[in-house]
Amino acid sequence: MNINGKIMRNVLVVGAFGKTGIAVINYLVKKGFKVKATDMKKEIPDELKNISNIEYYLGAHNENLLNNIDFVIISPGVPSNISIILKAKKMSIPVLSEIELAYREFPYNWVGITGTDGKSTTTALTGTILKEERENIVVGGNIGEPLIEKLVDVPKDTIVVSELSSFQLENIINFKPFIGTLLNISQDHLDRYNSMEEYVLAKFNLFKNQTEKEFSIFNFRDEISKNYINKVKSKKYFFSRYSIPDRGAYFKEGKFFWKNGEKIEEIADEQDMKIYGEHNKENILAAITIAKLFNIKNEKIKKGIRKFKGLEHRMEFVAEIQGRRFINDSKATTVSSVRMSISSINGKGIIIMGGKDKGLDFSLLDDVLSAKAKYLILTGEAKQKIKNSIKFDRKKIVDADSFEGAVIKAFKLSEYGDTILLSPGCASFDMFKNFEERGRKFKEIVYNLKKEFQ
Repeated sequence: MNINGKIMRNVLVVGAFGKTGIAVINYLVKKGFKVKATDMKKEIPDELKNISNIEYYLGAHNENLLNNIDFVIISPGVPSNISIILKAKKMSIPVLSEIELAYREFPYNWVGITGTDGKSTTTALTGTILKEERENIVVGGNIGEPLIEKLVDVPKDTIVVSELSSFQLENIINFKPFIGTLLNISQDHLDRYNSMEEYVLAKFNLFKNQTEKEFSIFNFRDEISKNYINKVKSKKYFFSRYSIPDRGAYFKEGKFFWKNGEKIEEIADEQDMKIYGEHNKENILAAITIAKLFNIKNEKIKKGIRKFKGLEHRMEFVAEIQGRRFINDSKATTVSSVRMSISSINGKGIIIMGGKDKGLDFSLLDDVLSAKAKYLILTGEAKQKIKNSIKFDRKKIVDADSFEGAVIKAFKLSEYGDTILLSPGCASFDMFKNFEERGRKFKEIVYNLKKEFQ
C-alpha cells in the first residue's frame, strides 16, 4: 500500500475479532501484507483459526506492538483515544479505518450515508432503487457488511452505497464520496465523545475531502448541521418534508417531489410507501435525491420505493394479538429515534424502553410520551436514569426485572387497539450482544404469546 508516497507492508489490526476486523484480516492476508492482530478478547474466533502467517496478541493492546509497523487499521468499535492509537499517531504511524482501506481498493462512485437516525433504512432503500436501473451496485458498511470484502475486482462503473457511522468516519485520510449524505444529527454516543461538537465533527468528516466536483445532501430542517454546512465545498442539495428547497426533494400534500431550480417533477405518492412511520418519508426523500443525482429515471425510483419493505428491527410489525399491534424498533438507540417512533404510532400505545445508557437526555421525550403513551415500561441498567429524567406520570411508569417481563407487563396493561412498541433509546449491551439479538428476543416472546391465544 502506498501512503504519502511510501510503500507499506507491515500492518497492525486493532480490534481484530469483530466482523470488521475479520474482514480486514482476510483482505490483508490475501493481498500479501504482514499482519499483527490484537484484541481484548482472549480467544481467536473460528473464522481466523485456519489463516496462517498472522501474529495474534490477545487480552490487551500493548503499545510495543507498534514497533516496525507501517500503518494501523482500527475497527469501528475501538475508541480512537485509547493509548495504542494515540501512541501510533504520535509516532506518525497512519491510522486507517476499514472504510479508508476499502476506498483505496476502489476509489470510485461512493455514496456515503451518515446521520444519527435512519442510516440503515436509507442505505438499503437507496440500493434497492439504484438496482432498478443500474447493474453493479454494492451495499454495505455499518449496515452490517464490511465493504473491504466486497470491493475487490469489481467493475469501475460499480456504485458503492455505504452506511457510515461516526466511528467509521473518525479515521479517514483520503476517503471522498461522490455523494455524501447527512440525514440528521441529534444526541448519540456521548459515552464515547467528550462533547456534542466532537460527535458532530466526526460526522462531518464525510465531507472533508470533497471538492466542487462532488455532491452533498442535507436535511433542510436539521438545526445542528446548519451550523457546519458552510464549510462543505461540494455542490449542496437538500430534502425536506416541511419546506420546498431550491435543489432537492420534498414532500407535499401526500406526494414526493424533485425540484432542481425551476423544474419540479412528481416522483411518487405516499401510498407507494411500504415502510411504517412519518420519519421514513425523510429517508425516502434522501434516497430520491441520491437517485436523481445518478440520473435514475422517475419510474424506476417509484418502483424501488414500492418494492422496499423496510429492515428488520426498524419499526418492524411483528404480530397482532387480540387487537394489540406489536412493533419491534430495537434499532432505536437514541432519544431522537424514540421520539420519531412514538410519534409514528397510530393512537396511543405502551412503550418499552431501557438498556445501557449512552449519556443521552431523556427529558426530551416528555412531550411525546405525554401525548402518545398510556404506559412506559422500563427495563435494563438505564431504567432509573430514564425515570429520573422525565416528567411522565409516575403512576404510568412500570419497572420490569427482565426483558421478557417487560413485554408481558406491556401486554397485560394494553387494551384492544393499542400498539406495544419496543423503542429502547439505549444500547443493548447490558443484556444482549447487539440490537439484533434484542429485537429477535422481542419477536420470540411475542410469537410465544401469540401461540397462547390461537
